[in-house]
Amino acid sequence: ITPAVALMIPWHLLTGTHLTEIGVTATFCYAGFLVATLWLLRFRRRHFSSVHPGWVLLCIAVLGLGSPVYFLSNVPTFYPVPITAAFFFLMLAGLFVGRSIQVLSQLPPPLATRHPPLSAPLSATLWLAVASLCLGVAVGARPNYVATLPLLLIPAFLIWRKLPGERQRSATALLCLAAPIVPAALVGLGLAIYNYLRFDHLTEFGIQYSLAS
Repeated sequence: ITPAVALMIPWHLLTGTHLTEIGVTATFCYAGFLVATLWLLRFRRRHFSSVHPGWVLLCIAVLGLGSPVYFLSNVPTFYPVPITAAFFFLMLAGLFVGRSIQVLSQLPPPLATRHPPLSAPLSATLWLAVASLCLGVAVGARPNYVATLPLLLIPAFLIWRKLPGERQRSATALLCLAAPIVPAALVGLGLAIYNYLRFDHLTEFGIQYSLAS
C-alpha cells in the first residue's frame, strides 16, 4: 500500500493521470539514490572530511551502479515497485537517524554543565521519531523491513544517556523511548486495519492472493 499512498494516489489527484509501474519504480530508485548520496556526503563531512573527493565519487558510483538501483529502475513490471519504495523510505530513515545523532553530538557530556539544555535532546528525539515513521512506512511496502525497527533503540539509548541525571527518569526520558516506537507502531496499526478490512487477517499483506506460476 505504501507506493500507492506515497506516490501513485497523490500523482493522480494532482495531474489526473496514472503513473506507469516503471515510472513509479524509477522515481523511488532515483529519489532513494539521491537521499543515500546526501546521507553519504553528510557522513563524510562529519567523520572523514580529509578523504579525497575522488574516493567520494567512487562511493557514489557504487551506490548507483554497484547495487540493484539502476537495474530495477528499468524493469517495466509491478514487482520492483514495493521493493524500491521500501528502499527509498529506508534511506530517508537512515538520513534522519544520522541527523538525530549529529544534533546529539553537539551536546556536552551531562556532567560538563550543571543545567544542560533540553532543546538538543528534544530535537534529536524529533528526528528519531521521523525516522521511525519512515521505517514504518517502509514496512508497508516490504513487511520484512520490520526487522530494522529494533535498530532505532540504539540512538534512543544514546539520547537518553545525554540527559542529565534527574531527567533520565522523567517525561523527557519517556519521549526518548516513545520516539522510535510510537510512529512506527501507529503505521503498523493502520496496516493491520487495512489488512483486516481487505483480507480478513491482520498480518495478511496479500501474498496468499498473488497470481504466480
